[in-house]
Amino acid sequence: MGEALVDRFTLEGFACDCHRTGRAAMQVLARKQYDVVICDIQLPDVNGEDLFIQLNAGETALPPFVFITGYGSVDRAVRLLKLGAHDYLTKPLDIHALLHTVRELCARSRPPASGENTLGISSVMRSIEAMLPRLANTTGSVLITGESGVGKEEVALALHRQADPGGRMPFVAVNCGALTETLLEAELFGYVKNAFTGAIRDKKGVFE
Repeated sequence: MGEALVDRFTLEGFACDCHRTGRAAMQVLARKQYDVVICDIQLPDVNGEDLFIQLNAGETALPPFVFITGYGSVDRAVRLLKLGAHDYLTKPLDIHALLHTVRELCARSRPPASGENTLGISSVMRSIEAMLPRLANTTGSVLITGESGVGKEEVALALHRQADPGGRMPFVAVNCGALTETLLEAELFGYVKNAFTGAIRDKKGVFE
């Protein structure tokens, strides 16, 4: 299951490592920083709960832990959450819920640098921001929906910047609701000088 999760998270744009034993996890956590840890309860060499207790006893701050198990119990879940675990999920996993949790935790653990362009501090916008690197690597169209004023254009601009970090292609925003029928063709396709009365210079359309 670990290998399947690595494949899925890699496709979603995350950098991740997979370790089969608690001992290997302890060694790598001592020298490498992670934004979130997904840990099974049943490990080959140590119980996941015991592993978490041992790590908690150390001096190094731990990243958020999300536990998964096929042998769920309310008592254990409550115990782990009281110890500081972020979440406790039972198999079969809801992969979409797990992805949402991981995106949210990654966004929280990587606060924006001073002056960095960000979408906002709410968990929803931080979750959207965490998705942008994956979307930026696609060649498909992206539809952004939402009520007026929620920041759709800001999301589009942030996505554009990630997809074109060198700034070779311009970002063009068009308010389609403001285009009248008579102006639509000229705004979208442009025109050349003297194409019609009043066309005193060439005008590039937004498509160009």
